[in-house]
Amino acid sequence: MTLAILGQSLMLLAVLAAVVGSVSAFAGGRRIMRTAPDQLASREFGTGDRLADAGARALQVVLAAAAGCCLLILLALAARDPSLSYVEGHTSRDLPLGYRLTALWSGQEGSLLLWLTVLTGYGALAVRSLRRASVPAALLAHATGVLLVVSAFFAVLVAFVARPFAVVDQLQHDGNGLSPSLQNYWMAIHPPTLYLGYVGVTVPFAIVIGALLAKRRDDAWIATTRRWVMVSWIFLSLGLLLGARWAYEEIGWGGYWAWDPVENAALMPWLTATALMHSITVQRRRGMMRFWNAVLASLTFGLSIFGTFLTRSGVLSSVHSFVSSPVGWWFIGALAILVTAIMVLLFRSRELLRARHDVDSVVSREGLLLFNNLLLVSLALVVLWGVVYPLLTAAVSDSRIGLEKPWYDFFAAAFGLPMVLLLAFAPVVAWQGTPWRRVLRSMIASMVGAILVGAVLIAFGLGSSPAGVAAVSLGALVIFGVAADLRRAVAARREAAPEQGGSARLGSVLVRGRRRWGAWLAHAGIALVVVAIAGSAWTRTTTAELRTGETMRVGGYTLQYRELERQRRGASMRTRAVFAVHRGGEDLGTMRAGRDFHPASGEVSNEVAIRRDTLRVHDLFITVDRLTEDGVVRAQAFVNPLVPLLWLAGIITALGAVIAAVPDRRERRERAAGEIDAGRVPIAAAGVEGDPDAVHELRNGIAAPRELLSSVRGSARRPGP
Repeated sequence: MTLAILGQSLMLLAVLAAVVGSVSAFAGGRRIMRTAPDQLASREFGTGDRLADAGARALQVVLAAAAGCCLLILLALAARDPSLSYVEGHTSRDLPLGYRLTALWSGQEGSLLLWLTVLTGYGALAVRSLRRASVPAALLAHATGVLLVVSAFFAVLVAFVARPFAVVDQLQHDGNGLSPSLQNYWMAIHPPTLYLGYVGVTVPFAIVIGALLAKRRDDAWIATTRRWVMVSWIFLSLGLLLGARWAYEEIGWGGYWAWDPVENAALMPWLTATALMHSITVQRRRGMMRFWNAVLASLTFGLSIFGTFLTRSGVLSSVHSFVSSPVGWWFIGALAILVTAIMVLLFRSRELLRARHDVDSVVSREGLLLFNNLLLVSLALVVLWGVVYPLLTAAVSDSRIGLEKPWYDFFAAAFGLPMVLLLAFAPVVAWQGTPWRRVLRSMIASMVGAILVGAVLIAFGLGSSPAGVAAVSLGALVIFGVAADLRRAVAARREAAPEQGGSARLGSVLVRGRRRWGAWLAHAGIALVVVAIAGSAWTRTTTAELRTGETMRVGGYTLQYRELERQRRGASMRTRAVFAVHRGGEDLGTMRAGRDFHPASGEVSNEVAIRRDTLRVHDLFITVDRLTEDGVVRAQAFVNPLVPLLWLAGIITALGAVIAAVPDRRERRERAAGEIDAGRVPIAAAGVEGDPDAVHELRNGIAAPRELLSSVRGSARRPGP
């Protein structure tokens, strides 16, 4: 009871601090705009306005209160405090300690509390990073106010609607336990990772809205916003990957993505965040797409709120969603207010967001990124339509009709394959335009390689899926293109520093152009993801009812059903069908698949068997969905090509994004030689007009050798003839 009183008191403190702090931050921001509109924030003194800085301190109070509540819940879960209904509803006596702690985010109330804690933690870090970047003080104050408004919304939910510190009416003998599907090691890290991405998109949104409310025409906030978008994108990517891995191993249907509504809810902000991450680069380099970026930041945040509504309202059935509760309708109200406010603000700020340049050429880096954005947002809207379509049909008729997987697959290929093609050409297209002839000359070897890859697939009898062949070929084109661009960069380095050895030249290129090569590594990872997903077109599967000693065959494997094992393990009754596995006469051992019965909850869970063949890059996947008393089993076996590649590709993508996001010395050099990176110094002034590779290096932002960069700076300073 004492713990409940303390926790509820901290939540009320969080609500009070968030509400008062938001009013204070906005009031301080308005005062700064009236008295010192051009004043910059500083690391030591913040905005210089007492009201605005009080808002930043209030954000820290909310963070401390939310973190304290999380700690109290974790202590209650560890001790299995029977007085809290949340503990009773999500744990049981026989649940291991590790899974008891993960119950913090497995329930409605705990997940919202974690959301608030992550949000305020991000907010405190964002305020600090904006101070270090010396952004305009009014922008910082208004961004802090936006963060506090969002924090106040979640604090109100946790304090009054979904209360984790509610006390039980009557003590129970044992708790309800944790759902068997959540008792999985991937679920120990998937939800918090996804939350770090979901919640992280609030920071770019707050910065953009803060800039609009402060009526800033400059782009002083863009570098900080880019980093926060990348941080959110990295965690969203990892969250999606971990969720797919959990679904693959736990649900037991042989796949990892089913276009489930809650899966889609996480995919949509990932797509728009990807678009924002690229279009921010256009704004930073060329002063373009400013209005579009404000729309994208708002859309990404709105989709994260919409996804939260889907998981918490119970309006759609999903294995990922929480039970139906009134919390969902709070999110609908918040979305309605958000959409209205953003539309009004964007309309009033249209002059502030006017682009400084137009697209000079379709065949330019900014042109490719524009098309990339259109495809990404179009796919996000298609997925959104697929999510809301059942709700609309239920509203106008007596039946709820959902759109099936083939519908999603069609549009994923229709929009996804052109996006991969754009990725392939990105390394060889410069800002402000590159002649078609030069682009094709640079890509000819890569295109021949991609065509050969497609021909090999067809020769091996895999031409039955044209989309799959196209996806693998385009993925190969991206990888070949990145490799060719690296070769050109090393060749340019060899001419600039012939005394260096081969490995030293490669290391120099990678270190000096770390952000660029991090981005290209992420692109190569995305290409591998596309190739791995395309492998599902060639999945082979067999279903059979087997008695002891009978066999089934799938994809070159022979599976013999030997026996049925039954045992009690912990709190569950385990039943496993044992299969002897052979391939080409070789004995590969045994695999066990079956089902677990959990008496505490009365639920039954599928337990699959997976054998990974690294050399052939596929999985043998067995699931058993029916067991009879006389020992007959109904088993389904899959050979899933390229699935192991998917997990590796996801890690490569995230690693590349991390490398690209980490600031380095090159950023300072770019500011010192910003006229080159922005394309404002003629190539002739740099003295490299006769060297296409050097021109490519300068225009595309590869960190040039120090000697060449120094000579370019000197040429830029000398007056022309």
